[in-house]
Amino acid sequence: MQATNPLCEWMQCQCCTDGGDNQVYNCVTRNRRLSAQLVICGQVNKKGKRSPGHMIRIFPRELLLKEMVMFLSPLFFVFMLGLGLTPLTLAQDDRRYRHFLSQHYDRQPKGRDDRYCESIMKRRDLINPCKDVNTFIHGSRNDIKGICEDKNGEPYEGDLRISKSPFQITTCKHKGGSPRPPCKYRATRGYRVIVIGCENDWPTHFDESFIPPGQ
Repeated sequence: MQATNPLCEWMQCQCCTDGGDNQVYNCVTRNRRLSAQLVICGQVNKKGKRSPGHMIRIFPRELLLKEMVMFLSPLFFVFMLGLGLTPLTLAQDDRRYRHFLSQHYDRQPKGRDDRYCESIMKRRDLINPCKDVNTFIHGSRNDIKGICEDKNGEPYEGDLRISKSPFQITTCKHKGGSPRPPCKYRATRGYRVIVIGCENDWPTHFDESFIPPGQ
């Protein structure tokens, strides 16, 4: 039933009863952005006729909650999507960084000779098949990560960055022969500036190393 009250002309209303002396019009605005309820209040006389009443516009809690959910649901979806993607991105960066450390980082090496290379290459699972060349960086993780920032690095070629300060490194080179274990390596110790690849300010790839100029 359409409401005939002039105040309802801008709304779409349906009449029902509340079981008492009120006629209730459940209305929704034409633009669908606001739900409300119109109550026509009046008194019933002895002849059973309703006297003229007045209209009260109320907003039931249930309708307001529904409208809030309808309005906020897109924002909530974007918010939850952001929460979902952020941990995923962080997890990917952390996995790549840990892989980089596993292949190229050894803070306090012992010996740094051929036996050291053969031992660490085996421990880091780089011998199936025998990797031809691999470099291990010694020192502080923060100094290495600083290469990805202006703190200890600067742009090099493409997306690569070169360290501002040199690092102690040990390069392990396969002596040749069969690529299957046992793998024999020759160690070369040095003091080098290093070139690495970074993603989201995290080291992810070792490229090469150079002897610092003037040495």
